[in-house]
Amino acid sequence: VGAVPVAAVRVAPARDTLAVGATRQFTVTALDSAGRALDGRAVAWTSRAPAIVAVSSAGQATAVAPGTATIVATVEGVQAEAVVVVLA
Repeated sequence: VGAVPVAAVRVAPARDTLAVGATRQFTVTALDSAGRALDGRAVAWTSRAPAIVAVSSAGQATAVAPGTATIVATVEGVQAEAVVVVLA
């Protein structure tokens, strides 16, 4: 029996506002087609605007400069996004 495929991914919080220099830990939940949480799945974190918000491989975001950035979590090819607004 193979592993249950990931059908959806959720990132929390989905939206946040931070001051420059602040950090926030984001979390991800992978779900199967019935909406049940799947544990133990690897997550890849990226920032679409790393000059505004940097994100670690563990999902910790750091506000670098004012602006808006999207954080993306990818689990087995399925993505979810969070928006971070950085204030000066």
